[in-house]
Amino acid sequence: MNRADRLARWILAHNGALLAALLALFAVLATGLKDVRFASTDKNFFSDTNQEFLEIEKIEDAFAQSDVVMIMVVPPEGQAFASETLSALRRMTEDAWQTPYVLRVDSTVNYTHSYAEGEDIFVEPLLAEDGEITGEDAARFEDIATTSDELLGRLISTDGTAYGINVDVVLPEDNPDGRREVAAFLDAQQDAWAADYPGFAFHSTGGVLGGLTLAQAAKDDATSLVPIAFVVAIVLLAFFLRSARAVAAGTAIVAGATVSTFGVSGWLGIELTAGTAISPLAVMVLTLASCVHMTLAWIRALEAGAENPALEALRVNLAPITVATVTTAIGFLGLNFADSPPLREMGDIVAIGLMFGLLAVFVFLP
Repeated sequence: MNRADRLARWILAHNGALLAALLALFAVLATGLKDVRFASTDKNFFSDTNQEFLEIEKIEDAFAQSDVVMIMVVPPEGQAFASETLSALRRMTEDAWQTPYVLRVDSTVNYTHSYAEGEDIFVEPLLAEDGEITGEDAARFEDIATTSDELLGRLISTDGTAYGINVDVVLPEDNPDGRREVAAFLDAQQDAWAADYPGFAFHSTGGVLGGLTLAQAAKDDATSLVPIAFVVAIVLLAFFLRSARAVAAGTAIVAGATVSTFGVSGWLGIELTAGTAISPLAVMVLTLASCVHMTLAWIRALEAGAENPALEALRVNLAPITVATVTTAIGFLGLNFADSPPLREMGDIVAIGLMFGLLAVFVFLP
């Protein structure tokens, strides 16, 4: 009796205790799901030793760090310089000042214009802060806005058909949801503006929204791509194996490995990015392949009339599946030498998930 035979018999002899331990481990890992977070800043893509990142950090320590949201306002065609449009733009600028954590708001209507008359220099906004905007006011606004190098291409389009409202915010370091608060407020404002000013179109961009887009991409992968891949994998498993018991066991193992992989990220305090949210896919693929090898060996042993098909399947696959899984995990751990934190984090998450999948294949599947 070789070592694989002895180990296979020991696993089956103590299967009840091992299964209880495996379920306990799964329960512990699964509790990490409540701590899963999605990164909402691009800083997660840079390591603490990255020179450019350190220089940016040094600048931000010396000066107030601000993030930007640019709202593009597109009035109805031919109405860009109408009094009603400028009145609406003035209201939008005032509303933007209510943005959480706002530092300043720049737009064409509060742009400070300076000019000289004789020996006197006058400094005033292009539009008065309140009161009716007359046709004369609108004409003066158009004349100055369309000839100002400081405004063209920055707060008004070069063809004079769209305006920009630039909102600078200082996000609190102790509130990771600050970006979401800003985005939610501005989304609500744009909905209100669209309702009050039919025909206007609004578009947003900027660093604040860029970070949230990365977080949303990671969340979409975790909540859409991973489940879709899981369903496809199970359908293929059922199509090729045509065994309800094998499919049920494989489904349970792959589901457990996937949940455990996400749980690991919560336990390790890793904020998921677009690079790490798909980590369960790697675990899913290799674990499912191991299930197929074990199941096919069990079916062959059953057809051959083996006395204990489960023992035979376990004995034959113990070494090859272990070698394949462990070497793959070591390969992923090699990502710890990468400079990018998401790659290092993905290596750790996948390696731990693969080890859980390996245990499940040998303990639960028999």
